[in-house]
Amino acid sequence: MGVQTSILAAGQPVGFAGMSTSKTDSISANNAEASTNIGFGLGVKPGTTSRAALLPTASGSVLLGVVLNNMTYSPGDFGSIDQDGTPPGLIPDTLMEVIRQGRVFVVVDADAAVTPNVTRLFWRFESDGASNTLVGTFRHVDDTHVVDTRGQVLAVGPIFTAADGTTKICEVYIDAVNSPT
Repeated sequence: MGVQTSILAAGQPVGFAGMSTSKTDSISANNAEASTNIGFGLGVKPGTTSRAALLPTASGSVLLGVVLNNMTYSPGDFGSIDQDGTPPGLIPDTLMEVIRQGRVFVVVDADAAVTPNVTRLFWRFESDGASNTLVGTFRHVDDTHVVDTRGQVLAVGPIFTAADGTTKICEVYIDAVNSPT
């Protein structure tokens, strides 16, 4: 009987936004945004009702967790979501899984830089007015448009470019269960 000794992985990415590599705690939540999509691998805050999730809106936003990828929503190439909309993502009132503790690939700002197992990350609540415009992403330094989540989010891997050729992703360890107050 033959044994597989190699894998053909041409074009296969290391990971994709919202891919969990180790999950300790997650919850189901609803996209409670009025008209904004929420993409995989973005950080969300609690909504005003039970099991509701929103994108961050201010420096005082509290991290609920990161939206996990779910292949039941029109999967595209290598874990991307195949849908129209700006930003692409899960439309309002869609049920999603949010990882609260564990390892997950998150979307990082285009200019982010990390040292694995050393760099702790900030969470974007508004555009910086330049190249970092997607709310809910993570970055390595405070640019005054971010929430300090360094006590909750640690980069555990390097930054990669996702299969779309543009989106930057990084594997992190998140702990939004034992959040600092």
